[in-house]
Amino acid sequence: MGIATRRVSVIASAAVAIGALTAFPALAEGGFTSSASGWVTGKESRHWTKNSRKGSTSVEFSRCSVSNGRFKYAGIQFKEDIPFRPDKVIKRDKNRCDKSKFGKPGKGKYYFNYSNLNGKDRPRSYLNVKKISVKY
Repeated sequence: MGIATRRVSVIASAAVAIGALTAFPALAEGGFTSSASGWVTGKESRHWTKNSRKGSTSVEFSRCSVSNGRFKYAGIQFKEDIPFRPDKVIKRDKNRCDKSKFGKPGKGKYYFNYSNLNGKDRPRSYLNVKKISVKY
């Protein structure tokens, strides 16, 4: 293999590597995983800051149960944390131990709260979720 052929090969390899890195931009800015044990209605998730208008926000529950009764769904509210004012409810969802999608809310500080169990605001049982995945 001559010097010219090696040079072309190295340049082509570098171009492929750079193209692979830039061809698929990241869709999520950040995220975290957590769990819930013994949650009662009104409980809030941790708050997070979204610094970009790009990327969708979602909350995914896995392996859900309740302390007493049957789990059908957890009512959750996606909220914007607004200092010195009531927080704004962006969207509500019935999470059936699956993914709740909240679209592209833009820059800001956000969280979700657990608002009801199976449609009841004051259930007589506690919510347990083995894994909560938040992506934003």
